[in-house]
Amino acid sequence: MNFKYKKWIATVTCMAVLAGAATIGASAAKSTVTANQPKAEETKPQVTQTAADEEKDETVYVFAAADGSVEKVVASDRLKTADGVAYTKKTADETLPVLMHVTYTLDGQKIAPKDLAGKSGLLTVRYEFENKQSAAVKVDGVEKSVKVPFAVLTGIILDNEVFSNVDVVGGRLIDDGDRSLVVGVTVPGLSENLDVSKDKLDLPEYVQITAQVRDFKMMNTMTFVTNEFFRELDVDKLNDLDELTNAVDKLSDAMKQLIDGSGKLESGLATLQEKSGQLAGGATQLADGAGKLAGGAAALDQGVDSLVGGAGQLSSGLTTLSQNSAALNAGAGQVFDLLLGEANNQLAASGLSLPGLTRDNYAQVLNGAIDSLGEGPVRQQAEAVAREKVTAAVNGNKDAITAAVTAGVQQKVEEEAPKKVREGVFAQVLASQQLKPEDYEQLPDEVKAQINAAVDAQMETEPVKAMIAQAVQAAMASEETQNMIAQMTQQKIEEIIEQKMNSPEVQDQITAALQQANAGAAAISALKGQLDSFNQFYQGVVTYTAGVDSAAGGAAKLAAGAGELKKGSAALRSGSADLSAGAAALKNNVPALIDGVTQLHNGSKALSEGINQFNREGIQKLVDAVDGDLDQLVSKLRASVDAAGTYTGFAETSGPDDCVKFIFRTSAIE
Repeated sequence: MNFKYKKWIATVTCMAVLAGAATIGASAAKSTVTANQPKAEETKPQVTQTAADEEKDETVYVFAAADGSVEKVVASDRLKTADGVAYTKKTADETLPVLMHVTYTLDGQKIAPKDLAGKSGLLTVRYEFENKQSAAVKVDGVEKSVKVPFAVLTGIILDNEVFSNVDVVGGRLIDDGDRSLVVGVTVPGLSENLDVSKDKLDLPEYVQITAQVRDFKMMNTMTFVTNEFFRELDVDKLNDLDELTNAVDKLSDAMKQLIDGSGKLESGLATLQEKSGQLAGGATQLADGAGKLAGGAAALDQGVDSLVGGAGQLSSGLTTLSQNSAALNAGAGQVFDLLLGEANNQLAASGLSLPGLTRDNYAQVLNGAIDSLGEGPVRQQAEAVAREKVTAAVNGNKDAITAAVTAGVQQKVEEEAPKKVREGVFAQVLASQQLKPEDYEQLPDEVKAQINAAVDAQMETEPVKAMIAQAVQAAMASEETQNMIAQMTQQKIEEIIEQKMNSPEVQDQITAALQQANAGAAAISALKGQLDSFNQFYQGVVTYTAGVDSAAGGAAKLAAGAGELKKGSAALRSGSADLSAGAAALKNNVPALIDGVTQLHNGSKALSEGINQFNREGIQKLVDAVDGDLDQLVSKLRASVDAAGTYTGFAETSGPDDCVKFIFRTSAIE
């Protein structure tokens, strides 16, 4: 079963009227029941006559905090009998059938209402209603516990200076410029009773407002809760009405189209009637203009005669001029090719190796040559050539550099070798005295002096000197020393290369190359400028000859068209005379036309009003009575309606025809 949302719009409209009255009642209840009044105390009944055949209407006022938590409950009963009407009010502590839960989220974080005042950001307020009331009813012959369905209407007034970019889920937004009204409708308990997937029946379960807020504050909100909507449904009519439903849907669509059409007809005729005065004035202007047109047409016909003669002369002259276009283009092209050939010769003589210049590629080739002679590329090339020459010269002296490095290394080795040998001789002298190296520091100074003298004497002996020479020779011949000599030699070569690259001589060579490249680039740029100038002239010749050829063709068409125009101007001259006569007749008959339009507009207005009345009082009542596929949910909906009938009172014993409604009022946040 697909419930159309228009059902809920109708429900909101009805409940909005009730909510307006309920708000007044809530204000009255708040003023008559104070916090100091005893809980069980009642106001005196205002009975005018003895009660008989009672009918009770109970209104329960729920005063809640901003989060929906209950602070006080006041039950107000209106008892109507054959003898009069009596009112009673009292505080109550019975369990409410529906509870309200309000949550606030600011910038994605939950926040208590008391902390919201004056805050700014992205705010989400969610109103959820928990159905606590159940009843035992039969569903397809089986007794089950079913939620008593309640319709809940929530009204929130938003200050547009505080709230902006408002989005509402489960309700509608009405904006009057200064304030916005949010009206939300929920039916807690009904979805659970019907147990139907949301794609078939999407019943509102909560009301949610999302908005940007600045210096937050919020007025009191009012929520109206009642089950009377469900109690009044006529379950005897919930039968299989597929064919009737389809027919009513088609009838409803047809009525919409008819209403739209009649409205447009009436609007169009109103516009036509409004413009009739302009039509009368326009007819007069048309008659005057038609007379002038007749005179102008005669003058035009005479002018066309002159145009025919001039077009023929223009066509003849342009044809003669066009016959020379090919020769003119060829001559300009030959001159361009001669200039390009001379430019190729100049470039070859300067030593530049470039592709041959043509009319199509000369600009690209010369621009590339100019770019290649820029400071960056030329400096890079000049430095590369200089480095190659310097590197070759330095490598030519590599043997001498290697010898110098080897001599330096050998000098250091010769300085270090005696130190190593002395350490060995020192150890031998200590050993001869049955001493260890670690004992040396503990010896008296005179003993140390004797040992050092003995070591010095050994160092001067020929065997020790030979040992030192052998150590030097071995160290110099080692792979490690040779690798070090090779590495130091390469480093020295690179140092010498960099020194020479930074020398004034090499830098002068690079500067000279840059100056020569600059001169070449300037010459090529001047050459390109000359070729550009002639190319502009050449392209102008081509464009001119093409324009002459096109103009010659156009002139021929103009001459032919002028002949046709002559035929048309003659016809225009004749037709304008007829138009002038017809416009005069229209001017004389406009008053009768205005009277007819006025009568037609009055009739169309009556037709539109009648169709709308027929739609409201006939068609839409039929649509509301038969809407949707009733077979799938009839038993569950019957059970919900039955459950609604079981709840008729809150704080007092009630009868089957009694009704009760609840009005929740939340505290303001300031």
